[in-house]
Amino acid sequence: MDMASAGSGPGSLRRTEAVFERVMRAGVAGAVAAVSRGPGDLMAIAGGRAAPDRPMTTSTVVPWSCAGKPLLAVACLRLAAAGVLDLDSVVTQWRPEFGLLHPRLTLRHLLTHTAAVDEKGSAPGTVDRELHEWPPEPGRGPGRHHVYSAWWNWGVLAAVIETVSGTSADAVITQTVLHRARMRDCSIISAGPGGGNDDPAGPGTVRDDNIMLLTPDSRQPGDWLEPSRLRLEHHDPSTRMCGPVTELVRFYRWVQSSWESTAGPLPASLARMATTMQLPLGCENEDWRTGPGLGFCVGMKALGLGKHCSRLSFGYAGALGGGNLVVGLAEPQHDIVIAAAVGCLGRRAAFALKAVVTALYEDVLTVI
Repeated sequence: MDMASAGSGPGSLRRTEAVFERVMRAGVAGAVAAVSRGPGDLMAIAGGRAAPDRPMTTSTVVPWSCAGKPLLAVACLRLAAAGVLDLDSVVTQWRPEFGLLHPRLTLRHLLTHTAAVDEKGSAPGTVDRELHEWPPEPGRGPGRHHVYSAWWNWGVLAAVIETVSGTSADAVITQTVLHRARMRDCSIISAGPGGGNDDPAGPGTVRDDNIMLLTPDSRQPGDWLEPSRLRLEHHDPSTRMCGPVTELVRFYRWVQSSWESTAGPLPASLARMATTMQLPLGCENEDWRTGPGLGFCVGMKALGLGKHCSRLSFGYAGALGGGNLVVGLAEPQHDIVIAAAVGCLGRRAAFALKAVVTALYEDVLTVI
C-alpha cells in the first residue's frame, strides 16, 4: 500500500486502508484516494495496480472523465465574472446555430443541466456538425426540468467559450484553471485521430500512454487498454482531463478559497452560487436531496457516495471504460476535500467507490 501525506496534525487513513484491502480481495484492480482537512493538509493512499506492469501509487495519472466537468464550468464562470459572458443571455447571442436546440437557451441552463436536451443515449462527434440530429425533448422548455446532460451542455459551453475567447476551450482551461490553480501534473488528452497527446494542452508532461483502463469491451475479461483506444469526445475538453487525484483535491481547495479571500478563481458571491443547489422553476418546495449548482453537483450523498455526504457537499463523478470511476468533492460542513478513483469491472466499482469515500470521511472526522 502506497501512502503519502503533507501538512501537519494528527490522523491516519486506517479505515480507508482496511477498505482498500477488502475491495482488492473483491476484485478491484486498483484504487487511489486523497483527502484534505484544510489548506496545506493532504493525505493520500493507493493500492493494487494501475496497469498490468505498474502498481497504483498516490501520483498515478488517472482519467477524470465527467469528474473534470467543473474545470470547464469554472473557466466559463471566470469569463462571466470578467464581464465577457452573461450567464442569463441566450446562447444564440454568440452561436446562432444553437437556436435549433431552443431559442431561449442560456448559459445558466447549460450549467445547471436544465437545458432539456434529449441526448438519446449517445454522444455526438461535434456539436455543430450533428446539431440537426439532436432535437430538444418535446414539450419541455429550458429551465423547468433537471435532466443530466453528459455531452450536449458542456459541448455547447465549450463552443461559446471558443467564440468569445478566440482560442480553443482546451487552451482556456489550461490558462485560466490549470495554470492559476498550479495543477502542474494535469493534462488534457488529445481526442484527435488515433488519440495520443503529442501536443499536451496542460502545463505538465502527462501522456495518455501512462494511463491504463479496465474495459468490459476487451477481448478477455480483465484486459487493459490506453485511453487513445477509446472514443473520447473532443467537443468537451474537461472530460479529457487526466492527472493524479491529488490534483482534484487541489482544484476543490482552490474553488473553496474563493469563499473567504480573493485568492480563489471567482468572486465570493459567484463561488457560493456555483456550489449551492439551483432548483428548476416550480421545484422550490420539493425535497431535493441532490441537484445542480452552476457547473457542480450539490448533495453528493444521493449520488451513491456514502452516508456522510451532507446536502451542502458539492463535486462531480465520472466513469470511463465501463468500470473506472473517479470523484472529486468538497464538504463545506467539515472543511474536507476528497478525491478517489477505482478501477474495476461491473457494479463492484460503484460499491468500492462508495466504501472508499465513506472510509475517508470516517478517518478524517475522528480527528476533527
